[in-house]
Order: sequence, then structure tokens, then C-alpha cells
Amino acid sequence: MKRALTVLLILSLFAGVGAAEEDLNAVHVTAHQLNGRVRPSKKSMVELVFDHNDSLSPTGKWSADHKWVEIIGGENGTVWCSVEYLSERDDVFTVYSLNPGKIRIRSQPGAGKVTGSVKKEQRIEITQVVMGYGRCKRGWVDLSYFIEEEQ
Repeated sequence: MKRALTVLLILSLFAGVGAAEEDLNAVHVTAHQLNGRVRPSKKSMVELVFDHNDSLSPTGKWSADHKWVEIIGGENGTVWCSVEYLSERDDVFTVYSLNPGKIRIRSQPGAGKVTGSVKKEQRIEITQVVMGYGRCKRGWVDLSYFIEEEQ
């Protein structure tokens, strides 16, 4: 029973993936300060500066290379922030998959070069979560394929 409740909780946490804008989880800034830019590029003009632990609302849009997330705010209504400095959670946690096949680990959330894979029931540690993707030592995984391990 306890395991079934954990599975339901995990599924509800990631139900926002692909959902409408207002259903997406807020992210917080993990850097000391984070620039909100007009376009998804380090060379783009800075429109806003966010402070450590500020809570931000993603629109659900990724840049083409999946290195940037569109955030609500600024004069034009939205700005772009680097995914490297955002997370939905503060804690490190362990997940495992019950999927019979291997789950790909990629260099960027949802895109990029395949950097490895996770086998059925293999445990991996997640250090960052952004819009349904979790960061582990070898890259990013789609958390909808995983169950959080009980502590």
C-alpha cells in the first residue's frame, strides 16, 4: 500500500509535463544571481536579474537546444534563463525505473547527445529538476519513467 501511494505521489508530481502553462511547477534560482535575457543566448541583452532562491514561473517553452527555459516576467512578458541555474527541488533524491527497457540519459533535458542509459531497477541520484527532467551525474533523464525511492 505504501509503495502504491509513493507511485501515485510521483505521478502527480510530474503530471505537469506537457500540461498547460499554469499547471507547470515553479522553479527557483540556484545561483547567487541569474540573468533573464531577451533571447536564449548568453550574448542576448539582460532584461531582469533574479536573486538566489527567487521563485519563477516557466511558460513551458524550451529553447531549440534545450539549454534555456522561458520564464514569465520582464517588460515583454517573458525572459529566457539558463536551465543550469534553475530547479524545482532543493534536495538530492534517488529514483529507479521499472521500465523493462533502458532509459536514455541525455546531455540536455529532453534533447542532446545520448550520454548513457539507466537499466530496470538501477538507482540514480537526481540533483536538479526542471519541467519534468532530472539531472544525474551523466546528464538528464525524463522523470516520468522513474519512481522516487523512499528514504
